[in-house]
Amino acid sequence: MGYSPDSGELIDPVLSLLNEHNGMLIYPNPFNQKVTIKFAHPETETVRIILHDIMGRKVAEIFRGIVAANTIYSFSYDAGGLSSGIYICQVKTEEKNVNRKVILLK
Repeated sequence: MGYSPDSGELIDPVLSLLNEHNGMLIYPNPFNQKVTIKFAHPETETVRIILHDIMGRKVAEIFRGIVAANTIYSFSYDAGGLSSGIYICQVKTEEKNVNRKVILLK
């Protein structure tokens, strides 16, 4: 935990990093079979994490559920059944979509 002299509050460094990256980090990228997706959302609401191929077709739904506000979630996805290529990981909420390009190298 860090400390913010401006507000006097403790700050979670991972949450701060996620906020700098629009709420989502994906690593390693490029990846070889397994990838980790970390995200946090400022409000409690329903979230979906979807993996699309470069043509926009859904290849996997990694998560669907309600997340708590400002809580860090981490998911590991095994892409062993997918071909090498560029994919789009999308975190989708009722009001916002965040997309990140990920590269699978086998």
